[in-house]
Amino acid sequence: MNFRDALSATKKILEQSPRLKAEGLVDTEAEQLLVAVVRLTTGISLSRLELFSKMGFQPESSGLFPKHASDKLFELAHRRVEGVPLQHLTGVQWFRDHEFEVSPAVLVPRPETEILLDTVLKELLTARITPELGLEIGLGSGVLSIELLSHFPKLRMVASELTEGACIVAKRNVVKILGLEAETGERLRLIRPSNAGEVLEVFTRQDPQGFAGAADFILSNPPYLAEESEVETGVLMYEPHEALFAPQGEPLYFYKNIIDKGRTFLKPSGFVFVELPHERAQLILELFIEKGWFAKTVPDLTGRDRVLVARLIPLEDI
Repeated sequence: MNFRDALSATKKILEQSPRLKAEGLVDTEAEQLLVAVVRLTTGISLSRLELFSKMGFQPESSGLFPKHASDKLFELAHRRVEGVPLQHLTGVQWFRDHEFEVSPAVLVPRPETEILLDTVLKELLTARITPELGLEIGLGSGVLSIELLSHFPKLRMVASELTEGACIVAKRNVVKILGLEAETGERLRLIRPSNAGEVLEVFTRQDPQGFAGAADFILSNPPYLAEESEVETGVLMYEPHEALFAPQGEPLYFYKNIIDKGRTFLKPSGFVFVELPHERAQLILELFIEKGWFAKTVPDLTGRDRVLVARLIPLEDI
């Protein structure tokens, strides 16, 4: 089988998915799966264009596609039709400026979370703050902390993460993207909560004095779902529930903890940046304001409130 035929056969398999056909994703995802299989079977990691140009595997060429690779490709294509997330099959996802490793142990990074990252960058620039210390609640695959560390050379991040699987993925991304050994804590220090209910308490437990009044910002995309009915079936089946559902079925759990305890960790000029469920965005905004925070929401590309910015001193352009 040549590469052209392998790609064509993959597209036919993906066409069995009504959703992929309706959304016009068949061609793109077939190419992504082919690139992923080449990486998995040869160890060569290239973009689609690099694959076809540098290796001479133009889709119309007669270059052979090994049988073991084609078997793997068709296996992944069938799993994609069954609903397995594409990123779980390819093992990677682009987020902002870098390609991150992902796995079923972490949430697949979403475009909405890029709004959170963009907001952090914009607000710190507007406030003329060059951050030295940030705290992230729920590191996941590490996309937010790693992108911020790549943007601010003098920044140190301390991040909490509950699950061992997510810690493994995040450490690999630290090494891959920043060239740092995560275990050294050189710029990213990873700490583990003792249970799902610990939020900011974990920072105090790990270092009772070290973080008091020291952070330039607190950052989080916390679990904020209360019930299974609030999430798509595919997400519920394949993505980690620890990263989706708030403790005790209380969707405001993390936000209330940050509202009540966040000021202890922040410099007088410090910020809170959190991703929001748009259905409860106004309620969360009101809770922050009631407790003496200056706060505002930032919309996503659909116009729905997606990010909250809070500060103990007035915000610009509220």
